[in-house]
Formats: sequence, C-alpha cells, structure tokens
Amino acid sequence: MTSPIALPHHVLLRKVYALAAFALLGVLLEKSQLPRLRGPVAAALAIGLYSWAIEFGQMAIDHVAETFAQHAFDVASGVVGGAIGVFVLRVWARGRMQRSEIILTVLSLGLLAAVFPVIYGR
Repeated sequence: MTSPIALPHHVLLRKVYALAAFALLGVLLEKSQLPRLRGPVAAALAIGLYSWAIEFGQMAIDHVAETFAQHAFDVASGVVGGAIGVFVLRVWARGRMQRSEIILTVLSLGLLAAVFPVIYGR
C-alpha cells in the first residue's frame, strides 16, 4: 500500500523503506543497553538474523515468489540497515565514529546500491 505498482520505481521505494526500518531497529538495539549487542557489527548481525527470519517466513509460510538473490538482498539490507542505525545514533550522540566503522558502513551501503539494479533490473 505504501508503494503501489503504478508508482515509478516502486521496488526501490520499498527497499528504501525497509532499509530505514532496519536502521530504526539498529538504533533501538543500540539504545537498549544490552551488553552483548553493542556496536554496529553486533547490530548488523542481530538485525540481519531478524531479516533472515522474515525472509524464511515469507518462503515457508507465504510462499512468496521471489528469487534467492532477492531474499539475499533483503537480508543484506537488514545487515546494512542495522549498522546504519548505530552509525547515525553514534554520530548524533558523539559527533564522531571510528574510521573503520565509517568505511565499512559506507562500503556496505555502496555495495547494496550497486547490486540493486542487477537483482531487480532497472
């Protein structure tokens, strides 16, 4: 309903929504103060696992007609979104982040952007 098929680039819009939702979950996970789930890597893995569970449910329960690559892209979006959420929160709170975290987050987002047209077409 949020991105009707008649809307140009509706798939891209849905993927951006999903990435933003996963980023929000990353923020919430980071703010939760769970001792073992701190930092962008932990958030990326936890949100990625959550995203994988969603995709598994779509395959097993709803029998969604997506390819393996599309499911993998959605899980990767969960991983990157979780990391982005922590990135945004840390920059907002402290005004800085470790250089390695910045590089990894930017490269991950760039990889998603590069792979999107390959998987979903133009």
